[in-house]
Amino acid sequence: MKNFKSSIKLYFCSSIPFLLLSSTAPKLNALSQDSTTYATISIEGNNLSSSSHAQLFMRDFEYFADSRREHNENRNKVIDEKAANSGNGMYSIHFSKIYPVGLRYAEIDCYISENIAFTLPFFIEPGDSIKIIYNNGMFNFSGNKSEKYKCQHRLNQILFSSTSQRSLSKTNYIHYLDSISLLSLNVLDEYKNEISDSVFMVIKSFIIDRCQRKKNIEIISLNHYDSISKFNYKNPIWNESVSEYFKTTLIARQSIMYADFLTSQYEFDSCYSRKTRINFKNCYQYITRKLSGPAREWAILNLVQKHNLDSEDGENIEKCVKDAIKSGFVDSDSVKNILVDYCDLLIPGKKAFNFSSENIHGERVRLTDFKGKVVLLDFYCHPCGACRRNHSIIDSISKQYLHKDFVVIGIFSPSGTQNKKLWRRLVMDEVYTSQIDINLIDKAYADTFHNVASKYKVNGFPTLILINKNGRLIGSPIIPYVDNGAHLNELIHNNL
Repeated sequence: MKNFKSSIKLYFCSSIPFLLLSSTAPKLNALSQDSTTYATISIEGNNLSSSSHAQLFMRDFEYFADSRREHNENRNKVIDEKAANSGNGMYSIHFSKIYPVGLRYAEIDCYISENIAFTLPFFIEPGDSIKIIYNNGMFNFSGNKSEKYKCQHRLNQILFSSTSQRSLSKTNYIHYLDSISLLSLNVLDEYKNEISDSVFMVIKSFIIDRCQRKKNIEIISLNHYDSISKFNYKNPIWNESVSEYFKTTLIARQSIMYADFLTSQYEFDSCYSRKTRINFKNCYQYITRKLSGPAREWAILNLVQKHNLDSEDGENIEKCVKDAIKSGFVDSDSVKNILVDYCDLLIPGKKAFNFSSENIHGERVRLTDFKGKVVLLDFYCHPCGACRRNHSIIDSISKQYLHKDFVVIGIFSPSGTQNKKLWRRLVMDEVYTSQIDINLIDKAYADTFHNVASKYKVNGFPTLILINKNGRLIGSPIIPYVDNGAHLNELIHNNL
């Protein structure tokens, strides 16, 4: 948004919402209560003039599987509209025939004058016909499905207020986040009979997800300083009864964002908050109980991709994959092939891929050059805050084994226009790695057929992979900044 002297910004969905897959019944057209294929939105108010204008951005995500997407010309693009004279000296902005396919997340940026602007985020569906009246900082909504917009506007105001309380202590802030979320859920319940079931569940999921992710950051910090044991906490937002409630809903069948949240929250509760390694079998059994349909398939794939080397029991991963295919939890042939590929190549005990990459001196370096040493592959990108936090801990551990058969290989994954000049500066400044490490540059991260990261199925950064003296995979340690490197140190020590 432009720089205005004053502006109103209302953020309901500051992160990606829980969108729904429609590859299996019920189809998305069944989710809408109106068979109309388009939506309309108009903005009116006494502050609008001939210079007022607005932009509507409707997001469309590649993982929103819907066969009708290819017919939607308005997906994932900005629509600009200028104010027009609507009579009696009044002006209005009108978005006509917006074509959302099913439920979509959208934002309107409205520039009323040089000094006044506002942003409204919301979920839009076919059949929405909304008039937004803005007068002196106040909003009013009318028209078909206007209750949905009134609800989201109230939630905007509540959720936005939570950003002003970061000065609280960590424990008080966690309780404050719970109170804000409970208030939001109560407000949402007021509109339960006024909005569609799909919108109600999506918004409810978002409120819980937003609260939990913020709390998890604070809990990890408390855990890092060993203060968590003094914090007697019962979670009112996310617990077994809440997860059971979602289990029977459309969200648990079709939302991959909910599937991601469910898996991540289980990992946090059972592993990260306890500073323990993930139990792959337990996590697999949990998500197969709590999810169904395409959401479950996605969660299984995501679990294997994230934790194929995090489990100490590679045999367990293979058993879970075979069970998923046999039990019909995975229907897609492409997903089945990916899962089998992981089991064939990337579980503990398998032979590590022998890559060849360029070091800081322009020389080719191969994994086999370090036979007889325990090797830590440290994949990182730029910028990456988590990679920075890892660096100091990895460097400290590396120095403990300076004269042992251990080596750290830092592998930079460039993106976009990033080049060797940037990489060399990062190495010299020791931003993500140390100069005593073996520093390599990979091919572009987007070059998924030729880079080292793709061979090791790197899906995010940082990614750490340990390889034993015989060139076989040991696994991935707990991220060092979570447990101050304790697990990484243990794995290195046990394999020297």
